[in-house]
Formats: sequence, structure tokens, C-alpha cells
Amino acid sequence: MVLPDGQILTGDKSLPEILKRLRYFRRLYVLFRIPVIRLFSYAVYRLIANNRYIISQTILPLTQEKV
Repeated sequence: MVLPDGQILTGDKSLPEILKRLRYFRRLYVLFRIPVIRLFSYAVYRLIANNRYIISQTILPLTQEKV
């Protein structure tokens, strides 16, 4: 994610900034200022990033229409 000032955010650091800019999710941004939540979000992000291919192969059949 590239911020208006040119700063580049990657990975788990981009989620709080996205939430801050979404109208109905702005309140969740405050949670990411808590260190424990930041650590938890990093762990969840790494888990998903490391297993993204397995996750997509698991979800894809669930999204296809049965004919």
C-alpha cells in the first residue's frame, strides 16, 4: 500500500491503514495500536501468507456453482 505521502506499507502494516480509511471500520483501527493485537495480526498475516496457495485451493471449489 502506498500512502499519499509516498510511504510504502507492506504486509500486516497495511491493514490498520486500510481500516482507518474505511468508513464503517475506523473504530477497529484503534485496536491495532495495542501491541498484543499488532503481534497477533502479524502472526495471522504470516500464517495466511505462507499458506495462501493451500487456502485458495480449498476455497475455490466452495465458490464454484454446481451445474
